[in-house]
Amino acid sequence: MAIKRVKMRIEKVPGLMMDDVIIGINGVNYQIPRGKTVEVPDFVKEEYDRSVMAQENLFETENSRKYVEPSSNDFDGSQVF
Repeated sequence: MAIKRVKMRIEKVPGLMMDDVIIGINGVNYQIPRGKTVEVPDFVKEEYDRSVMAQENLFETENSRKYVEPSSNDFDGSQVF
Protein backbone atom coordinates (compact mmCIF):
# COMPACT_ATOMS: atom_id res chain seq x y z
CA MET A 1 0.00 0.00 0.00
CA ALA A 2 1.44 3.36 -1.02
CA ILE A 3 1.61 6.16 1.51
CA LYS A 4 -0.37 9.20 0.44
CA ARG A 5 1.86 12.28 0.23
CA VAL A 6 0.74 15.88 0.56
CA LYS A 7 2.44 19.25 0.16
CA MET A 8 3.01 21.48 3.15
CA ARG A 9 4.85 24.70 3.92
CA ILE A 10 5.83 26.11 7.30
CA GLU A 11 6.59 29.80 7.10
CA LYS A 12 9.73 31.43 8.45
CA VAL A 13 9.41 34.18 11.03
CA PRO A 14 12.62 36.24 10.63
CA GLY A 15 14.53 36.60 13.85
CA LEU A 16 12.12 34.41 15.77
CA MET A 17 11.46 31.04 14.17
CA MET A 18 14.06 30.13 11.59
CA ASP A 19 14.97 26.56 12.56
CA ASP A 20 13.65 23.48 10.81
CA VAL A 21 10.65 21.79 12.42
CA ILE A 22 11.13 18.22 13.62
CA ILE A 23 8.01 16.06 13.74
CA GLY A 24 8.42 12.67 15.38
CA ILE A 25 5.89 9.91 14.79
CA ASN A 26 6.33 6.35 16.10
CA GLY A 27 10.09 6.77 16.47
CA VAL A 28 10.60 8.26 13.01
CA ASN A 29 11.64 11.92 12.76
CA TYR A 30 10.70 14.12 9.82
CA GLN A 31 12.71 17.33 9.38
CA ILE A 32 10.65 20.06 7.69
CA PRO A 33 12.60 23.13 6.51
CA ARG A 34 10.84 26.45 7.07
CA GLY A 35 10.08 28.55 4.01
CA LYS A 36 10.03 25.65 1.53
CA THR A 37 7.16 23.63 0.14
CA VAL A 38 7.84 19.94 0.72
CA GLU A 39 5.98 16.67 0.20
CA VAL A 40 5.44 14.60 3.31
CA PRO A 41 3.27 11.61 4.24
CA ASP A 42 -0.26 12.81 5.00
CA PHE A 43 -0.02 11.73 8.65
CA VAL A 44 2.95 14.09 9.17
CA LYS A 45 0.90 17.11 8.04
CA GLU A 46 -2.04 15.93 10.15
CA GLU A 47 0.20 15.75 13.23
CA TYR A 48 1.64 19.21 12.53
CA ASP A 49 -1.87 20.66 12.10
CA ARG A 50 -2.98 18.96 15.34
CA SER A 51 -0.03 20.43 17.26
CA VAL A 52 -0.67 23.95 15.89
CA MET A 53 -4.33 23.68 16.93
CA ALA A 54 -3.35 22.52 20.43
CA GLN A 55 -0.93 25.45 20.78
CA GLU A 56 -3.60 27.93 19.64
CA ASN A 57 -6.07 26.46 22.16
CA LEU A 58 -3.47 26.84 24.92
CA PHE A 59 -2.91 30.51 24.07
CA GLU A 60 -6.67 31.13 24.03
CA THR A 61 -7.03 29.49 27.44
CA GLU A 62 -4.15 31.49 28.93
CA ASN A 63 -5.47 34.76 27.47
CA SER A 64 -8.99 34.12 28.78
CA ARG A 65 -7.81 34.04 32.40
CA LYS A 66 -8.56 37.27 34.15
CA TYR A 67 -6.65 38.78 37.04
CA VAL A 68 -8.79 39.04 40.16
CA GLU A 69 -7.85 41.62 42.77
CA PRO A 70 -7.32 39.85 46.12
CA SER A 71 -9.92 40.60 48.77
CA SER A 72 -9.17 41.40 52.39
CA ASN A 73 -10.22 37.84 53.32
CA ASP A 74 -7.49 36.29 51.15
CA PHE A 75 -4.29 34.82 52.55
CA ASP A 76 -1.78 37.64 52.95
CA GLY A 77 1.24 35.59 54.00
CA SER A 78 1.08 36.48 57.69
CA GLN A 79 -0.88 33.41 58.68
CA VAL A 80 1.10 30.43 59.97
CA PHE A 81 -0.20 26.94 59.51
